[in-house]
Amino acid sequence: AVMRHKAQHYHIKLPDREFDCTADFLAVQNIPTAGGGLMTNPHGIDNDRQLDLVIINHKSFFKLLRNLIALMRNKFDKQNNIEFIPVTEWCEVSADQKEWGSIDGELLEFSEFRAELYERPLKMLH
Repeated sequence: AVMRHKAQHYHIKLPDREFDCTADFLAVQNIPTAGGGLMTNPHGIDNDRQLDLVIINHKSFFKLLRNLIALMRNKFDKQNNIEFIPVTEWCEVSADQKEWGSIDGELLEFSEFRAELYERPLKMLH
C-alpha cells in the first residue's frame, strides 16, 4: 500500500492562518503515537491543552526510506520533510477528495474535519 500511495492535497485552517499542503500523512494528535503505535509526534503530551498538526510529505521513495529509518531510531522529528505545528484552539482540514482516516482507532471516511480544544473538562462515564 505504501508503494502505491499518492500524496494528497489538503487545505488547512488555523485561528491565525490558512494554507494548502500536499501530504502523504496528516494527523492532528495530542499523543506521541499514531497508526497503531508509530512514534509520529515525539513532542505530543496528552494533557498539555495542545494538539499538534503533523504533516509529512515524502516527495520520493528515498525520503520515505529515510523517514522509516529515522522512525526506528527515534529521530523522526529531525527530518526536514516533516512539519509539527502547534494547535492551541482549533484546526480544520479539507481534502480535495474523500479520504479514510482514523479517530481513536475507528476508520471513518471524510472530506473535511475539525479538531477543537474545549475550555472545560469533559465528564466521562465509566
